[in-house]
Amino acid sequence: MRWIDAPLEVATGQLAEAGVTVPPTAPAPGRRLFDLLQDRSIRVSWKAEVRAPLERLFGGNAFAPVMAAVDRLHAEVLKGRVVIALHMHAGTATCTPTSR
Repeated sequence: MRWIDAPLEVATGQLAEAGVTVPPTAPAPGRRLFDLLQDRSIRVSWKAEVRAPLERLFGGNAFAPVMAAVDRLHAEVLKGRVVIALHMHAGTATCTPTSR
């Protein structure tokens, strides 16, 4: 995450070392790693890329409250997500099929 504001020209090498492939359509002048995360061109694994390094930094009983707070915050974020189902239910008035 130390390269989040870095231009892609700088961050691409570090991403490759981490096993993250930058889509060929993503590089453009002035784009940063943050831009790819924001438009979901690349994704971050919560467990592998965020939580695991935090556990290494805040390991042990002394920092257990810190990790508990991180887990609570993550749970709140997950609960706050809105999922929209894009499908049709036959026989209901909520969706009208279109002809092709």
